[in-house]
Amino acid sequence: REGQVLVAKRCVHKLSDLRDKKVLIPHKFSTHHILFYKILRSVGLTLDDVDLQIGCKNIKDAAEALSNSNVQAFMLAEPLGTVAQKRQTGDILHLSHNIDAHHIDCVLVLKQELVGKRVAASQELIESMVRAGMFINAYPRQAAEIGEKFLGWSKKILLEALAHDRGHILFWDLLPRLEDFESLQDIAVDEMGLWKNKIDLKPFVYANF
Repeated sequence: REGQVLVAKRCVHKLSDLRDKKVLIPHKFSTHHILFYKILRSVGLTLDDVDLQIGCKNIKDAAEALSNSNVQAFMLAEPLGTVAQKRQTGDILHLSHNIDAHHIDCVLVLKQELVGKRVAASQELIESMVRAGMFINAYPRQAAEIGEKFLGWSKKILLEALAHDRGHILFWDLLPRLEDFESLQDIAVDEMGLWKNKIDLKPFVYANF
């Protein structure tokens, strides 16, 4: 949960300065898009007030894009905000939890066929994710060392992103709640018009494990 950061070049001092700036988000249907919409709304701006660039070849290049391209800001996950700060290509302008505390970040999706036929295996997988989250919360330094090998970021960068005094990412409370998904869909459809008709989310949010 949480962990998304709005990062901007140092010429952008406040949220209202984003007007007419090019801002990178990873996907039209991402939580980043919805969160960025809510951030803009908080200062009286709309998505029409910015030049939205959707998608990039390699997310890891986003921090460098602030210095090597005409992109002035991005809304992406940590540790990209910490990386941009360390490389002095940009500063963290806003944390996603300041606009929507405890919001969904990433989700685990399993085929219904797997859930139905391999209940024990599904339970084992999900329990392992919960234990991993508890481990990261309790031992961020060791988690950063593991992450360095797995993710390719330096353990110093990962540790700072995990143990920042303002808290950037949460790995606890991984239970999916229907109301969290419904609130995202309400904004996506009713306010942003990302798709036309709402769907019944109940069959897709499975908290039995």
